[in-house]
Amino acid sequence: MEAILALKEDLSTPKSSTYEAIRKALLSVDGVKQINILSGPGTISLYLILKDDCFIDKKKLN
Repeated sequence: MEAILALKEDLSTPKSSTYEAIRKALLSVDGVKQINILSGPGTISLYLILKDDCFIDKKKLN
């Protein structure tokens, strides 16, 4: 959840309005492997490829 809040904060700043800034912000989130960004008039679509272990609760494994 902290990663999502950090991402939301990063994307809300003016410097993060470019494709590269959005791509870098999403790739910095733990569990994201690749991203594809498509945009149209007034819309943006984000396609994420997640790492295989991104849904494993690592706290429970320890």
